[in-house]
Amino acid sequence: MDDFFKDFNLKHESLAFYIDRHDEISLEFIEVISKDSNGELYGQEIEHWKKKLGLIIIKIIKELQSILEMLDHIDVYKSEYEDIVNGESDYCDDFDELNEDFQDKIRKCMTLKFLEYYQDRYETLCKGICGERKNKVSIDEFLL
Repeated sequence: MDDFFKDFNLKHESLAFYIDRHDEISLEFIEVISKDSNGELYGQEIEHWKKKLGLIIIKIIKELQSILEMLDHIDVYKSEYEDIVNGESDYCDDFDELNEDFQDKIRKCMTLKFLEYYQDRYETLCKGICGERKNKVSIDEFLL
C-alpha cells in the first residue's frame, strides 16, 4: 500500500505542476487579449494561445485518467458522487479526520470532477484549433 501512496503522490504532484502551468498560460492569454483593445489580434496569434492551452489541458487530462486507473478499485455510486462534489469544501476541511475508504472515495470523486471540467474546457477553447479528442471519458463509466 505504501507504493500506491508513493505513486499516487507522484501523479498528484505532476498534475499540480500541469495545472499551475495551465493557469499561467491562461493568465498570459487573458493579458494579451485585454491589451488588444483595438481588436488587432490576428487569428494565428489566438490559435497559438489556444494550441498552448490545448497541449497542457491534454497533459492534465492524461494525468487525471492515470489517477483514475489507480483508483479503479474504489466503488462510488452516483448519489455519493453528487453528495461529495456538492459538499466538497466540508469534506476537504475534515479530510484527515475521515476514514481511509471515504478518503479514497473523495479522491476518486474529485478526480472525476476535474476530469469533466478539463474535458469541457478543451471542448470549449481548443477543439476548433487542436481537433476533437477521441479519448473523451464519460464520468458515468466510473460510477455505479
